[in-house]
Parts: sequence; structure tokens; C-alpha cells
Amino acid sequence: MTDSALGLVVAALLVSLAHGALPNHWAPFVLIGRAQGWSARRMLWVLTMAGIAHLAVAGGLALALLMVGVAVTEWLETWAHVLPGAILLLAGTAYVLIDLLGGRAHAHHHEVHEAAGQGMSDRSATVTLVLTLALSPCEAMIPVFVGATPMGDPVFLAGLVVASGIVSLGLMATLALLSWHGIRRLSFGWFAHHERLTMGVILAAVGLLTLLLGHAHHGH
Repeated sequence: MTDSALGLVVAALLVSLAHGALPNHWAPFVLIGRAQGWSARRMLWVLTMAGIAHLAVAGGLALALLMVGVAVTEWLETWAHVLPGAILLLAGTAYVLIDLLGGRAHAHHHEVHEAAGQGMSDRSATVTLVLTLALSPCEAMIPVFVGATPMGDPVFLAGLVVASGIVSLGLMATLALLSWHGIRRLSFGWFAHHERLTMGVILAAVGLLTLLLGHAHHGH
């Protein structure tokens, strides 16, 4: 595996872990599930369906990016070995600056509390939760997918999408289940309000490391 590919894999896994740990990605299922009187099994089933829908949207986005990447690969062939790391570094820096300059990733916990307090049918609650997750793809994964497109390898890109989805969903399900049974208290503190800063630091650090390793390897 090349340094660029390894960097993308590491970035995908770290971002997936941070993404899955964000309370606004799993707490809504706990809050609304409790309000609806669901069992833990029903809550996890809805969470899984939402995660699969989320993954399908991300997969469609990745496929579109791959098609664009294949079209411009010949033009960028000279820079192909540095593009993944550069994209991660630039995207990460941009996310950090946006957060520090006052931009905040939107958090849904206020709306979730309101929705949990309102009466709704089980079908409406399920559709709402699935659509909320499916229609809000993780923006921090986009640079990872974009970084993979110059390689023009659909198998590698599909692997990134599936692996990141499994990691995120697995962590979301674990935290939701722990919270459901009262082992972990719901919290929407600093982490939930600084998603871009967290993701930006991860992307920038992995991108910089990928560039340094790639440069050292290319120099030999």
C-alpha cells in the first residue's frame, strides 16, 4: 500500500470514529426511541437502517467523485502522489479556520428534544430519524473521498466508504446502547459544538504526515 493510500485509510478510520462519537449522530435515536416507548432492539434497528441509508448516500457521492477523478487523472498524473495528502491538509486547515472564525457545525439536539417531546407515530419517528441521517452526509469524509479519486481505483474507494460506514455505525450503536441503559449520560458539550475543529485537526495532521512520508519515500 502506498503512503497516500495508507494516509487515506488512517484518515477515514479516524474521522469515522470521531463522526460516530458525536452525540448528535446517535443521541436522537435514544431520545426519540425512549419517547416512543421503543425497545432497545427497535432503536438499534432504526439506527442501523439510518446508517445503511447514510452509507448509500456516501457511496453515491464517492462514485460521482470517482468518475470525475478518472476524467482528470491523466492531467494530474504528475501530482498524483501528493494530491491525497495535500487535499487532506488543505481541507483540514479550512475546517479549523472556519471553526476558529466562528463557524459552527450545526447540532440537532435542540430540535431532537422538541421532536421527542411531541407526539408522533412510530412510522413518522422512524422516517424522520432515517432521513435526518441519510440526508446529512459527513462533510469531513468528502475530502477523504476526493483524495482517493486521483488513484482511479473503484475497489479502494468502495472499501473506504464501506469501512468508514461500518466503523461509524458500530460506534454509534455502541454509544446509543450504553446511553439507553444509562451507562453513558447524554452530553452535548464542547465536542458536539466543535465538530469542524475536531475533524479539521484530524484531516490536517494525517494530510501533513502523508505528505512528509510521501516526500521522504519519493526522495529515495
